[in-house]
Amino acid sequence: MARLAFALILLVLAPGYAGLAGAGAQDRYDLPEPYLAWERAYLGQFPRLQGIMDAMVKITGAQLK
Repeated sequence: MARLAFALILLVLAPGYAGLAGAGAQDRYDLPEPYLAWERAYLGQFPRLQGIMDAMVKITGAQLK
């Protein structure tokens, strides 16, 4: 009986806490080195991807609002 009660409590409370943890990950920040250099090199080889990346960022930003 105690296990059933514990499982029900988890089912009720866990979804509410799951959304709280992801909020900080949405903050804007600049890419640190060497990631910034890797992105620039990649976009230098494939410049058409910049438009796709911009669209992805725009859609994600709209979904988060």
